[in-house]
Amino acid sequence: MLMRNNYGFQTQRGVPGTLYDMSPHTIDSRQNAEEVLGTMQFGVGVVKGDIPGSNVRLPQSGDTSDMFEGVSMGSQTSYMDMEGNFKVNPKQTIGLLRWGRPWVRVVADLTIQYGDPVYLVVSGDDRGLFTNEDGGTDTWAINATFVDGLGTSNVAPIQIYNQSN
Repeated sequence: MLMRNNYGFQTQRGVPGTLYDMSPHTIDSRQNAEEVLGTMQFGVGVVKGDIPGSNVRLPQSGDTSDMFEGVSMGSQTSYMDMEGNFKVNPKQTIGLLRWGRPWVRVVADLTIQYGDPVYLVVSGDDRGLFTNEDGGTDTWAINATFVDGLGTSNVAPIQIYNQSN
């Protein structure tokens, strides 16, 4: 029997809502404006909530691309359920990566290459996920590119640039 007696504190590579590398980045704090436990996930695109600069939520019908805030990032206050899924509580403080290189959740069955454009899915079951395919009114182009191919479990790294440029 193999016994493990050394444990690392480093986050596993390719986890949604973590940093891809140590490139310069900005992470602010925001409150989860979603009201149902588990609706918000780490590594998804979020928009301004009902209190801009204070809370964020998933995109919904009627939102506009200028409401894009960034990517939800993991926090020390999140918890894992018995199935291994992280749950984000309503009103919980989460990290918000505004620019930098995060691992993000992507739409299933994508083929991604370095330099592909990034679109945020803003409607349907995949809202908040990212893709490299222009979906018309169902996606917004954001100022970002993919910096590597797929990781595991529909996760990929992107480079988010300052959205005002």
